[in-house]
Amino acid sequence: MTISESVGRPVLRVVFLGQGGCGGPSLVGRLLHDCGLAPAGNVDAARGTVGQGAAGVAARRVVRGHARDYAVFDAPDHAEFLKDMLTGAAGADAAVLVVDAGEGLGEQNHRHGHLLRFLGIDRIVVAISRMDVVEYAAARFATVSADIHAFLAAIGGKAVHIVPVSAAEGCNLAARGAGMNWYHGKTLIEALETLTAPPPRDELALRMSVEEILASDGRGTIVGHIESGELQVGDRVLVSPSNQMANVLALQYRPESLARPVAGVGEYVAVTLDQALAVERGEIVSHVQNPPFSTDVFHARLFWHGREALTAGTTLQLKMHGFAGQARVAAVEKVLNVNDLSEMPLHAIAANGVGDVRLHLEVTAALDDYCANPRTGRFVIFAAGQMVGGGRVSTLGIADQRPALLQAARNVTSVAHAVSRDMRARMNGHRGGIIWLTGLSGSGKSTLAMAVERALFAKGFQVYVLDGDNVRQGLNSDLGFSARERSENIRRVGEVAHLFADAGLLVVTAFISPFRADRDCVRARGADFFHEIHLAADLATCERRDPRGLYKKARRQEISDMTGITSPYEPPSQAELVLNTGVETVQESVARLVSYIATKFK
Repeated sequence: MTISESVGRPVLRVVFLGQGGCGGPSLVGRLLHDCGLAPAGNVDAARGTVGQGAAGVAARRVVRGHARDYAVFDAPDHAEFLKDMLTGAAGADAAVLVVDAGEGLGEQNHRHGHLLRFLGIDRIVVAISRMDVVEYAAARFATVSADIHAFLAAIGGKAVHIVPVSAAEGCNLAARGAGMNWYHGKTLIEALETLTAPPPRDELALRMSVEEILASDGRGTIVGHIESGELQVGDRVLVSPSNQMANVLALQYRPESLARPVAGVGEYVAVTLDQALAVERGEIVSHVQNPPFSTDVFHARLFWHGREALTAGTTLQLKMHGFAGQARVAAVEKVLNVNDLSEMPLHAIAANGVGDVRLHLEVTAALDDYCANPRTGRFVIFAAGQMVGGGRVSTLGIADQRPALLQAARNVTSVAHAVSRDMRARMNGHRGGIIWLTGLSGSGKSTLAMAVERALFAKGFQVYVLDGDNVRQGLNSDLGFSARERSENIRRVGEVAHLFADAGLLVVTAFISPFRADRDCVRARGADFFHEIHLAADLATCERRDPRGLYKKARRQEISDMTGITSPYEPPSQAELVLNTGVETVQESVARLVSYIATKFK
């Protein structure tokens, strides 16, 4: 029986991990045999159905339990197992950690325990195998069990059950056997039956990856694959990241021609909308109330299988759900020892290595944090047509770059001012505008802004500074410092700055404003007003200055979202002016900026 033949019954995917020579493949083979999935008396035939393929990780057989089925696969190679897990080739829900009764916990067992914690697999059953080799000794089982409990507790995990088994004799796998009358716990199959299953994909938020776009008679038809959730006729849907909305008129199933009102997980469906949308392949259809993230930057825990070490600046070909595009490694934030998940003081991920990185996409994409939705929260990396890695998305500390989904106010009519911009400019002696200072904390934004305000005022300019202190005491006093709230802080500041500029004033803003998309939204509000000034002091210089002690707190993990440390900063790609405040004196930077403003706004 294959996985696809397990129709109408829930399936729990279980990976078997064990030390070489501990009898893991034999254990899996015997389990298949005892469940009637191999010819009678032919354990080797059952064993041969597991572990097929070059990857060494292949969930290709299903064991039938009482209430559900178990897709089982053996993973003798920890590197290939990790690669397949991160890329979604083998989405294990639970694990059986196989420990040799004679040898006890080995190096590979420790490595596998750490990998399970790394992958977030906490449904763990331990099988102490080859009990026949130690003559079914209860004392030996107790000793190894104590070691297992201590090890898993030390890494923050635990075993749901520990079962003594013998694959050679078929003891305590699907049925009990002679020799261990002292054991009154569950068999391996019974232990697996107690494991809770993860939420089914149809209970997750709707995600449909767009694969094809059709249009006719003013209506649009989007063809794609339902990754999670359900889609119904009459639903109001959102397409991300293009941020377009429409209503679902009809659903057509491929290859079927029969129309049904509901589409579920795994179905390939053509969705007819009440209007034609400018949608691209790789976008995600969701319900308006629960959309995915829209961003061009995210964190990732990544497994690297390339020939050369992965370093900052490397450009990758990335694919996730239906999206494909280039991504640049902005930073290697952490390199992990795959044996014990300890951090290593390295800035490159070697072949078969694991690390945390920050990735910048060439375009904005729709995605999810892996913990929220694994189907749209993982990706694979290709080079020359070959898969060279994969990873899981983390949006921790990342702001959703989606424009606010606000209904337009009704019964509102714009009223033209009786005083034009030109009239204000002639009165003030200069045009209004926004001087947007952006840079890391400690780059000198507030210091420079206040000095420039004083210098411009002395020259007769109508000028005012907006910075975090004066804005957060009033206008934005209701906002915290999460990524989403920081993004909203910048949106509000941008709106106020545009009102100042429209009134003919020069407004100088001093905000980190770490995300390029947030600054671009302010620019888009009125590009003729907006001048982006990058204070390009590097992190080492800013951290050395640390005027408010924020970097020290971040290094002590007292601040969770510190730009440049645990949260990304995206420098401008095309700033109107770059000031190297890590090298220039305050006086030099002030003189350059005042000269620039006098030239551009007089």
